[in-house]
Amino acid sequence: MRMLTVALSVVSAVCTPCFAEESENAALWYWRAFAMNPALMMNHDSPLNDHLREMDSPNWKLSPEAESSITALDEIIDEFVRGAEKATCDFGVDRSQGPYALLPHISPMRLLTRATLANTQMCLKANQPDRATTLVVACLRASHHLSGDGPTVSSIVSTSMLKTTLATINLGQDSNTWDDSHLKAILEELTRFNKDDPTQLQRATISSQRSLIEWMRADHANGGHKTREFVSSGASLGQDGSIHQDQRSLKVTPTMLDQYAQFLDAADKAWSVDNPGEAIAELEQRIGDDEFGPLTHRVAESLRRPLRERDEVATHLAETRDRLNQQLQAGSTPSEPKASPSP
Repeated sequence: MRMLTVALSVVSAVCTPCFAEESENAALWYWRAFAMNPALMMNHDSPLNDHLREMDSPNWKLSPEAESSITALDEIIDEFVRGAEKATCDFGVDRSQGPYALLPHISPMRLLTRATLANTQMCLKANQPDRATTLVVACLRASHHLSGDGPTVSSIVSTSMLKTTLATINLGQDSNTWDDSHLKAILEELTRFNKDDPTQLQRATISSQRSLIEWMRADHANGGHKTREFVSSGASLGQDGSIHQDQRSLKVTPTMLDQYAQFLDAADKAWSVDNPGEAIAELEQRIGDDEFGPLTHRVAESLRRPLRERDEVATHLAETRDRLNQQLQAGSTPSEPKASPSP
């Protein structure tokens, strides 16, 4: 934990002079936001982190204590918003490290998104539609930035960020706080997402696994020790969300890697058709027939999760777009602004 805190501080110090030349790289602004409170960003057991972790639950409410904590994060959230306004984002992930690539920005991005969305809810309740729109658009852009990171886990976290943002947009519509200009700004941002694969889960999954194969090939030339350690300790997520740990020894061979590469080509093709159900069923049968070898058997379940996530978030995105369009066509009727409290 201490090493991560120091690392965040060092990154901030190193990156600050770069802004003049690389001002359009959102990652530099995000890192600076993280470094403003590294203890909070890296403390997964903090009361605020625990509270916001439940944000996707149907009956979740922002507690008074959390509201106070969110208010104290105003400067950090402002920096996060500035980063989201930038055109591009590159966190500099070292893909050559394979499954051991460091991704210290993932958890802070998710936490800051949730904190910003909690702030959005506070603004909606206080009838501050302009600020609420700015915040929710920033979260959409941050999700879009992270989805371009490369690794599958980045797209999975981007998906989580997008789902929570879409839920907050729905809350804003229910509160009837936004007028047409706000709804149009949000809808315009939503149109930037690909309707079939909003957070690039398919692209990231296939690309990451192909990079993993190359990493394994290079490791195999050096004895394959890292590959054996990685495969033997690998965990996959089951259909019901349970974790399956497979400790059986598996010595990965070049033939297995060739078979796995063939599977990735077939999977990419099956996932890309308009109605993938039949193509995926056929692919599952080929896996069962052992056409793609034992390595594919070992990791196949982990590849099913991104596909499920891709389709779920695409459906949620389409529903939110449709609802916004319907509200705009019907004509929004925002509530009267609340009177400001007397000084």
